[in-house]
Amino acid sequence: MLSKSIASPTQPPSTDQGFFRTLLAGRGQSVRSAFASLRDSRRVTAKWDFPERGLFGARVELHPGEGEGFYEFLDIRDSIFVVTENVQSTHPRLELLPGDGLLSFHVRLAGVLTIAANSTTSLQIVAPTMLVWHQPPGIDTQEWWLPGRGLSVTIFCRPEFIRSALAAGDAAGGHIERYLVEHCSSISYCQLPVTAEIIAAVRSLASSSYDSRLLLLHMEAKALELYCLILSAFDRLCQTTNEQYSNNDHRAIHRAREILSSRFRPIPTIQEIAREVGVNETKLKSAFKTVFGRTMFEYGQLCRMEHAMKLLRDRHMPIGLVAEAVGYSHQTSFASAFKDYFGYQPKEVRRMPGTDPQNSAI
Repeated sequence: MLSKSIASPTQPPSTDQGFFRTLLAGRGQSVRSAFASLRDSRRVTAKWDFPERGLFGARVELHPGEGEGFYEFLDIRDSIFVVTENVQSTHPRLELLPGDGLLSFHVRLAGVLTIAANSTTSLQIVAPTMLVWHQPPGIDTQEWWLPGRGLSVTIFCRPEFIRSALAAGDAAGGHIERYLVEHCSSISYCQLPVTAEIIAAVRSLASSSYDSRLLLLHMEAKALELYCLILSAFDRLCQTTNEQYSNNDHRAIHRAREILSSRFRPIPTIQEIAREVGVNETKLKSAFKTVFGRTMFEYGQLCRMEHAMKLLRDRHMPIGLVAEAVGYSHQTSFASAFKDYFGYQPKEVRRMPGTDPQNSAI
């Protein structure tokens, strides 16, 4: 498996601020308790009900003293519980996690979350990534993060739903079954990379433009699409680990990913990266595509465009300097690549709601 523990020196903060469980049901409460509180909680700012389809949704917005943004919740027939996080928190947060036997798929696109895997080891969930997590009843732990941006979707599933939804002999079912063992005495988990399709599904869930029952239908459709994409990626990546890649290969592949996600000026060539990580160029390209679900070029382009978008939204840097910061010598080439990727020109980002005209340098 790609499962591994990361010894982290980070310690849980001392704070009363929690995540959605604390906001809805109180410290130390479970996912099911939090969802059971949705209909009556004073923290809920909007509710949507579609009883004919067994759907109920709600939104909780952060108070000004907590930060900005919201959590959105979807209960699909009391079998799947979906939590969308789209926040900018101004305070550290700490959540106590009681074991509830649910299997969760946590896809994080922004922010760093830390979870205690046991009494001596913690996991740092660094975006973009996916965490598969099963915490048996009676085994408690905690998660925390420092102030900052958070964008994620977590799908909590009842084990019986997963078993019933997979056909007998399904390969993905064979891999996921190891996380559904009843009466186990420890937390089971693994971290996996995310595909472009998974990223798109998460972003769609976090920015739906629908309302009322249409919103619930859209959320259900995207949540189930994300669930299927996750199982497919999980199956493929589980098979990958049985291939010919050694531990040194995996370290080199992840190092290559770090280079692509942080080194934009100048843009490193694949040959340069292969030389730096000590792996044959052909093998590196093949292994990267197998493990991360996209080519090195595609991943590098994703990272550069996301970084460019962040710089543009900060609205303090001229577009020409943004182009240089992500490795483009000419602003026109950057503008063309940006439009191909996002569907609109960099200058249009300056005109989006909330732009300060004084900082809208072109």
